[in-house]
Amino acid sequence: MKDKLIYLYYLVLILLLVLYTKSASPSIIVRLGYLAALVAPLLNRIAMYPAVILCALCITKHTFAYPLMPMEMYYYVILSLLFAVLSIQKKRNAFKPLFIILLAYLAFNDMFFQGYFSSLTTLLFLMILLFICSVKNIESSSKLFPFAFIVLTLAISYWTLFCPEARINSYNKLDDMEQMGWRDPNYMACALGTGLVVSVSELLKVGKSNYYLMLLTTTIVLSVLSLLGLASRGVSLAVLISIGTMIYFSNVKKKFKVFTIVSLLIFVLFLYTNQYLEFLIARFNNDDGTGGNRTIIWATKINAFLYEGNVFNWLFGFGKDGGFNLGYNEGNSTHNDFISILINYGVVGAFLFTKAITYPLRVCPLRKRPQIAALLLYLLLCSMSIEPICLGNIAYLGFFLYIVLTARNSSLVN
Repeated sequence: MKDKLIYLYYLVLILLLVLYTKSASPSIIVRLGYLAALVAPLLNRIAMYPAVILCALCITKHTFAYPLMPMEMYYYVILSLLFAVLSIQKKRNAFKPLFIILLAYLAFNDMFFQGYFSSLTTLLFLMILLFICSVKNIESSSKLFPFAFIVLTLAISYWTLFCPEARINSYNKLDDMEQMGWRDPNYMACALGTGLVVSVSELLKVGKSNYYLMLLTTTIVLSVLSLLGLASRGVSLAVLISIGTMIYFSNVKKKFKVFTIVSLLIFVLFLYTNQYLEFLIARFNNDDGTGGNRTIIWATKINAFLYEGNVFNWLFGFGKDGGFNLGYNEGNSTHNDFISILINYGVVGAFLFTKAITYPLRVCPLRKRPQIAALLLYLLLCSMSIEPICLGNIAYLGFFLYIVLTARNSSLVN
């Protein structure tokens, strides 16, 4: 009974966060009061803290209106540090030194090149703290994470489909990375796709209640409609390839696989005949073969990295600001995380990132690797056309944390 009440309590809090779309900014007292109401019950439910705080923070960062929660990251770093201290333990499932080394490298690179910590460094520190909060009850924590992304996706779908003011004007004037989503649909689509991919992954598992099946189905339908409205080519391809890989390597019966594929084809045909795909098709048709000038930008950035840098830059990069300005007088985004990582952090940074990104594949059991690979594939394909890693997108890094927890939990179970 207590568990049902606490879930209902957080359902109400999250609904308030999603439905608050006024143009008036809440006072700092209201924001801190909401944050206190969100966190206080979690002091004796630490396993719930990572998923709850990540869900609320992702919604806060992606809303088009002024949020009910503070947007400054230091609140959440301090809170997560407190919860990490409460849950820390000496066990073999502690966070691997690899991520601590990566964090230290990013911090050093930031301070050396620009004298301040980037959003990526701050978010990586937060994700490490959230992992520490999760390991004490890693099975319970990892089971709650899918709901965080499902709720985020439903929230973005609601704003996109039913709040026309969101497409006209963003009330929130803070220049956060996630607010780019209302100016650049690729970043909003990237966050939206996390819940879509998670919903399909959960749908392929056995032993689900009818209510959960309804939630998953609703999330998939609404998120697909929203994704088509955002018309992000890169994210649309990432979703299709990730879900296709997931279905192909799933343990479900062949009849169910065929049924799922046929259902998807019928759904796509329905969308096409009802003109839902027109905007996305137009985006593909209008491409001049350069991916919206991306290939030109990639070539310019790589040439500048090779010919304007020296051995030191090749090893340690140009820093976040230096990488942005590299090759262009007024600066330009790279539109590719992998190239951006190489330019910003050098070969050393690229090596550490590669080790970190592939960590879930190394830690999970062999039979779970296709599932983990399909989830990772979504993130990697998104990074081919935008920079959610280097710009520090919380939904993207939070989704990677979910993959790490899923991989670690499956290794402990087996």
